[in-house]
Amino acid sequence: MATPFDQNMTIGGQNYGNTSASTASLIESWKKLKHPWVSLAHVVCRISPILFYVFSNLLQTGFIIQMVTFLVLITLDFWIVKNISGRLLVGLRWWAQTDDEGKTKWVYEQAENTSLYDPIESKLFWGVLFLAPIMWGFFVIVDFFTFKWVWMILAGMGFVMSSINAYGYIKCRWTSTSEITNYFSKIALLSLLRRNYQQPPAPQKPTEIV
Repeated sequence: MATPFDQNMTIGGQNYGNTSASTASLIESWKKLKHPWVSLAHVVCRISPILFYVFSNLLQTGFIIQMVTFLVLITLDFWIVKNISGRLLVGLRWWAQTDDEGKTKWVYEQAENTSLYDPIESKLFWGVLFLAPIMWGFFVIVDFFTFKWVWMILAGMGFVMSSINAYGYIKCRWTSTSEITNYFSKIALLSLLRRNYQQPPAPQKPTEIV
């Protein structure tokens, strides 16, 4: 006789079978964030233009409407990330100002005490911030080799606008190239050490007694 299917599957101490419980736990974790709605807006605004770009061919609308919708989405994404999520999630902001002589000056600011900001929100901010230009760059390459020139231009616009935001926040966070290099070198070293530490030791062969 067949046994009933166990929906509460446990792997590595984590329960993956109860979908409702997992969803409730995710919602509770989201509510515990310092700025839950800003974090959600940051993710949604970054992902929405990408999803619209990928699935726009499935929509029964003209190209002009699709292009206008796409431009609205990437503009909203640029504005939200530049003016709201960066300031509230990681304490960074950047902008351009013009002096009396008509020269443009770029200003990069960082909060005095960055430890006050939620580390989870910080990781979420930086992860999604860098993911967008990587995805847009991939779309540009794909459209180039598939001869979709118009869509390549749109993907290029997404790449440029998301890269500008990423560059601005990199300049806010690290004032020099050496600081950027040292930071990512430390991350790579810690990742390598963590991976080596987690690897199980190789089994030793039993020694033969003569």
